[in-house]
Amino acid sequence: MLSKNKPAERVFAIKYSLEIPKNDGNLNVGDFVYKTVRENIINWNIEPGVMISEKELSEQFRASRTPVREAFIKLGREGLVEILPQRGTVISKIDLGRVEEERFIRESLEVAVLNVAVERFPPEKLPAFEENLKQQQECVENIDYKRFLKVDDEFHRIMFLGCNKELSWEVIQNISGHYKRIRAMTLWDRQVLEDLIKQHAAIFEAIRDKDLEKANCNLKKHLRKLIVEEKEMKAKYPEYFL
Repeated sequence: MLSKNKPAERVFAIKYSLEIPKNDGNLNVGDFVYKTVRENIINWNIEPGVMISEKELSEQFRASRTPVREAFIKLGREGLVEILPQRGTVISKIDLGRVEEERFIRESLEVAVLNVAVERFPPEKLPAFEENLKQQQECVENIDYKRFLKVDDEFHRIMFLGCNKELSWEVIQNISGHYKRIRAMTLWDRQVLEDLIKQHAAIFEAIRDKDLEKANCNLKKHLRKLIVEEKEMKAKYPEYFL
């Protein structure tokens, strides 16, 4: 994957290498395994088509097989893995039909929240957007792809939290596995990153200026660009798609 020291390019491990953060104690073992494996799939630390096993993961997490098995079941419900009886578990390829439905759900909720933000976003919380935009630019300058994904998500989360719609944000996060994987693919191009920052800035300015028309126009453009980009990604990397 991209790092601070490498140019924007497609870089994968031969098999996979999990990034396992420290569990701060807020999650039980099962939830921690599920969340960690899900993030590794979304961030492309594990490629579509790669086999993973309960035994290997239980050893890496230093846990029993039970929480790993439970994590596989949850990931299977999201379509991120496919459990093959007596063969193992494989990372699912990207389903463009599911990507579109996840994108549609996100747009529907986010446009609704944006309308609330334009009307009554707390002025004292506007600087959070500005600080976030600075962090996005730093990610581009440092070619820090993984951090950009997190900062990008945080930009949208700021809007939801400012409107007291945290539950709506959690709904989006919980159903966006395929959407997030293809969104991550599009960020392999530095120009895409820079364009995203401009789009985020336009959305922030519309909220600040209480310009509903501008806000809706820019947010829909921002979210719908994936419709074109997903076709480009499938043409470039057909092995990762159904």
